[in-house]
Amino acid sequence: MSSIKNKKSVAIIGARGYVGSELITLLYAHPKVEIIAVSSRSAAGQRVAEITDKELYFTNLDPIETASLNADIVFLALPNNLCDSYMQEINKVKPDCLVIDLSFDNRLKESSEVDNAGYNWVYGLAELNNSSISSARRIANPGCYTTAAQLALYPLKQFITGKPNIFGVSGYSGAGSTPNEKNDTKHLKDNFLPYSLANHLHESEISKHSGHQVNFMPHVAPHFRGLSVTVNIESSKSFNEQLLLEHFSDEYKGQSLVHVQKNIPTVKEIAGKHGVIIGGFSVDKRTGKNIRLVCVIDNLLKGAATQAVQNMNIALGLNSLTAIDNK
Repeated sequence: MSSIKNKKSVAIIGARGYVGSELITLLYAHPKVEIIAVSSRSAAGQRVAEITDKELYFTNLDPIETASLNADIVFLALPNNLCDSYMQEINKVKPDCLVIDLSFDNRLKESSEVDNAGYNWVYGLAELNNSSISSARRIANPGCYTTAAQLALYPLKQFITGKPNIFGVSGYSGAGSTPNEKNDTKHLKDNFLPYSLANHLHESEISKHSGHQVNFMPHVAPHFRGLSVTVNIESSKSFNEQLLLEHFSDEYKGQSLVHVQKNIPTVKEIAGKHGVIIGGFSVDKRTGKNIRLVCVIDNLLKGAATQAVQNMNIALGLNSLTAIDNK
């Protein structure tokens, strides 16, 4: 189904949370797509506040109802372990639908694994996997921590020895909008909450896609949005701070959403913005081979919604930043 004005029709399933709100805002402003349905079990019947020039209401669409929309593009912003039931029905009705899954469900799929429509899931880290995304119909949107960590690791990939250590701190919006200990502002006030210090899902995701086993230690802080990862790497090559700055700047030249700087970046610098900032390059001068650096990202934007729209744009053959204000 293509909508009026020759735009691609879009359905967003699971759109009630913080990421869903950002996704609606971005897609509503997109010149090449039109939102035809926004689904949320908890918000069904409520008006979609982000859309102001027409009345659009949240509905509660099950997999069969989602497939019956016959949408050109479906964003699945659902909890983990729910994607497959929707894909089974979409594949029956519109197998060539472009599907972008924001959950963890398909991030570790091998390229040899195909669904019953014959498509494989492509990992959608836009800056590192553009060519594969451009021909994809099934895109697994990376996690927020993993996006920051992989962009921090990638320029040094060929020099990494041992297991990098990644210390992550996120605002509580990363714990979602459903009340729990990690987004309880009273519990977080004047506090700092470590969690899942081993075997976090993002640990396996970073390890798989960076090509290096890593140690990942996440924490929640009292601020709302934005996260920071501090990465500690053992390198086979000696560096100093200036060489690292030049190396990362060269690696990400032309990547509009990756900003490289000398100083340590902070969450305040990136909150509400679409890109990432990498900096704070430090080297243990005893060997020149122990490297520390920092990457910050807005977990709701480049860590989720912005990246999903980037992936859609690339798969549609558009400029990757269409509808994304590079601020």
